[in-house]
Amino acid sequence: MYRNLPAEYWRSELGVDVATAPRVLVVHGEWSSERLLRVANALLDEVRSVVEFLVIGRFGGVPVAMANVYGATLAADVTFVVVRAGARLVIQTGFFGSLNADSGPDCLLVPDRVVPEDGVARRFLRRGLVQTTEGDALRRALAPVGDVSSGRLVSTSSIAAETNRLVGRWVREGHAGVDLESAATVSVARALGARAGVALHVIDNLVRGEHFQHPEVSGVEARKLRNERVQGMISTALAYAVEQVG
Repeated sequence: MYRNLPAEYWRSELGVDVATAPRVLVVHGEWSSERLLRVANALLDEVRSVVEFLVIGRFGGVPVAMANVYGATLAADVTFVVVRAGARLVIQTGFFGSLNADSGPDCLLVPDRVVPEDGVARRFLRRGLVQTTEGDALRRALAPVGDVSSGRLVSTSSIAAETNRLVGRWVREGHAGVDLESAATVSVARALGARAGVALHVIDNLVRGEHFQHPEVSGVEARKLRNERVQGMISTALAYAVEQVG
């Protein structure tokens, strides 16, 4: 039923028309929406809340949407609604667990491919890997924010399912990192004809068992700088996307 509803229905749900429908969507994956809403209120003009985790506004005069999600299901549903309403480019931001034993606490990952193990993406992509459309250009845009790498990401269903055995398999398969939302977001966007990219900040090193936000691993100043870098990543990803759609 919902998959077949017309674009006009979803624009009505968002309170927009063809002219004011978001052309860009930033989907941010994080447990709390506080960071994303703070960034949105600082960057956007004419900000209004659609629901507690989704806001619409203008960036440089371009209508955009920014949503905070946690997990693949909400990521997919928000992407579906906003793309059906008219968004042409979706950027997934958030965090990833590094699967590289040598990676430190300050790296960013912009993958070209995502392995869907989340249980949602396969509803939109029956076989193969999820391919992003934003690679080198997005990495260049994010270079001033931090050390940006490429590689293959895997999206899983729950942090509670991340056993040592599973992490070991991901490492052996050569994945650069793991998150919860990217496969779902990108697969939905691509299935609906929109462009999609991913920009993530490391939160832990799963090989070494280090959580970089933990006080015993990172001091107050290091955590503060990391939080500023995450906000810079979100802001830069939004500016990149707006520039791309014109």
